[in-house]
Amino acid sequence: MAAQLAEHQRQAAQEAMAQVQREASDAATSRRWRQAIPPAQTEIEIVMPPGSTAGQTLTVQHQGQELQVVVPPGAQPGHRIRMIVPAVRPPLDVMVPAGAVPGQHLQVKHPVTGEILDVVNPAGVRPGQTLRI
Repeated sequence: MAAQLAEHQRQAAQEAMAQVQREASDAATSRRWRQAIPPAQTEIEIVMPPGSTAGQTLTVQHQGQELQVVVPPGAQPGHRIRMIVPAVRPPLDVMVPAGAVPGQHLQVKHPVTGEILDVVNPAGVRPGQTLRI
């Protein structure tokens, strides 16, 4: 009897340890997934509104823009879901470098998102002037 109890306790401990390892693995995967979001995208959380159903298209507001999102399978009204959406880039002022001519492509690294932007120097803008993109 004592041997059976000890065996049961050992199995319960192994199951508990396996669950902890699965949860730690899930947390690490979730962190890696979040870190893998491209800079031109961001993750938002949406609370499913009353009456929403899987497959339905919703319009949501995010940082001043309207986004169309599709309710995923299994989401219920009141559920919080996370979605990847296009990032809203803050405006960026760029000084036109010396020697730049109208129509020339300028490569600019956005200081917030880190993405490389291809900016065409418009007609009438001379080196030393500032462009807002």
